[in-house]
Amino acid sequence: MPYKYEDNNPPNSDIWLDILRNAVNIYVPICGSSMSSSLYLLLGSHLAKESEIERTKDGVMLNGTAYTIPCLISYNDKQVVLSRSDVKMNEIMVFSPYLVHGGDYNFQDDLTLISLEARFWIKKL
Repeated sequence: MPYKYEDNNPPNSDIWLDILRNAVNIYVPICGSSMSSSLYLLLGSHLAKESEIERTKDGVMLNGTAYTIPCLISYNDKQVVLSRSDVKMNEIMVFSPYLVHGGDYNFQDDLTLISLEARFWIKKL
């Protein structure tokens, strides 16, 4: 049975951590991926100005779990609306480190989501 309220990351952007700023993200569902479990995104956020985004300075506490990454609070002074990615089996998603994303809760009763998120850095010559 999936752990519905554990093992996820709040909405964040990789550029908020210097070490992840120049990476390209790859998301690969291995099994259990659906619109009830997949990575969520803030569509269009990769084009946002930093002045349009409010976030925590450090980590955040959600449902009794402490996170070390900054967390999105609002976008353009509005409530955040996140969308699940519709990446199917045998597909991958490549996305910008500027895109706000996170691992939302798995609301499937009988499947555990297993996915791989990898980052690749551009080597400066």
